[in-house]
Amino acid sequence: MLRRYKPLMIEKIVADTATPEFLANNDMRLYGLYFIAEKAVGTDNTSEIYVQIDGVDAIKLDPGEQLTWPQPPYDAGYMYPQDFKIRVTTNGDGVRVIGHELT
Repeated sequence: MLRRYKPLMIEKIVADTATPEFLANNDMRLYGLYFIAEKAVGTDNTSEIYVQIDGVDAIKLDPGEQLTWPQPPYDAGYMYPQDFKIRVTTNGDGVRVIGHELT
């Protein structure tokens, strides 16, 4: 099976500090993700954010900090946007994700 990858960028702004939100609500298959703690391109967050998937401790990102997310094992091959929860400590902060969509 030939895998095809399409570049993507997702911007996620979380409105309320009390409610973590999914990165997105769609069926995209994601691969090669790079998280940037900013609420818009070139605009750092006010405070830290947390990125988490079920069963793994949340990873804290300070404003403007960047993280390459570890890839799943080859047999899994990809992740979905609903696998990731984003929590902010300041309303209106968020994350920008650059990566690939497996098509």
